[in-house]
Amino acid sequence: MAISVLGGLAILGSSIGLSILLLGEQNGTLIVVLLTLLGLAVSLIPKVRSWPLSYETGDFLFLCFCISAGAQIDLYVLWESDWSSAGFMLGTFLGILILFLAVAKLFKIDADTALITMTAGFFGPPFIGPVAQKMNNPAIILSGMTL
Repeated sequence: MAISVLGGLAILGSSIGLSILLLGEQNGTLIVVLLTLLGLAVSLIPKVRSWPLSYETGDFLFLCFCISAGAQIDLYVLWESDWSSAGFMLGTFLGILILFLAVAKLFKIDADTALITMTAGFFGPPFIGPVAQKMNNPAIILSGMTL
């Protein structure tokens, strides 16, 4: 388990270092892209995939990430804010969802690919793996990561 965590930290450090090397600063977007690419590249190594408890460790850390991200919400600020912003965001989200589903139907995109690319577009790279796992279709991870 420690090897998995150290490997993940090495990928994180490499991503941050490459961002600083390429742009002269820590760029969040580039770091996320590099994390995704390096993580995918390392996951293709059979020995890495056979490390004991690596999947369980990653799943636990992912849940910690989700909880920490959710804990940053200040419900008081949301309650006291102008509700027109929330209405606009909801309308935009639903509009994009409907447009996405219409385009997927028009181009006859299979349901698994449509769902994983929708997940990638709405929620980002960290959520692609767990969704693909629950769908029992690891082949679609590349489609989501590409998006």
